[in-house]
Amino acid sequence: MTGNNAKPGRPPSEAAKKNEFESLSISLPSKLVRILERLQGDRMDPSLSATIKSLLLMKLAEMQYLDEEEKKALGL
Repeated sequence: MTGNNAKPGRPPSEAAKKNEFESLSISLPSKLVRILERLQGDRMDPSLSATIKSLLLMKLAEMQYLDEEEKKALGL
């Protein structure tokens, strides 16, 4: 046996790069929450979080904050 104690799978630094998420809490006016909930249903998103992420990413792309690869992943 060698002295390598590495575990199988991707190295931690590589695995974290792909889909690194951070949980946070925000407060929104009730009227905005109701609009987002309606949008979630209309868009058939699996969660309110998915709706918010999608809308936010689209706006960030529009404002030129995302690179070309990220925009392509959004279908832009």
